[in-house]
Amino acid sequence: KLPEDLITKTLSTLKSLEVRTSSLEDVIPDKSVVVDYIPEDAVVVDLRDLDSYLEWHYPGALHYESVNLEDLRDKTLVLYCDRGNRSYLEALKLREKGFKAYSFLNGAEGLRRNLT
Repeated sequence: KLPEDLITKTLSTLKSLEVRTSSLEDVIPDKSVVVDYIPEDAVVVDLRDLDSYLEWHYPGALHYESVNLEDLRDKTLVLYCDRGNRSYLEALKLREKGFKAYSFLNGAEGLRRNLT
């Protein structure tokens, strides 16, 4: 049996988060670049070629050729490509420039699975 004061002390240090109302930075550690959900306030950017975008894209996603990222500097960006490799590298580059950028896990494939 654990001492009651140990349990009380441990419980007092826990932090509770309401995921729907918390910012992405509260829920995900700063160094994490990959996410598996789209926060409500995020701008989603599709890095695939235009034909792939026109064939299917995440609802509300912007195609990277049609967006000026500087206009979105104060927004949370979630990038995706086919499988997540390119978007991961782009998110890292954008973070170096001060953006809040993330890559969606497994790219468009992961997003499609997430929607079903």
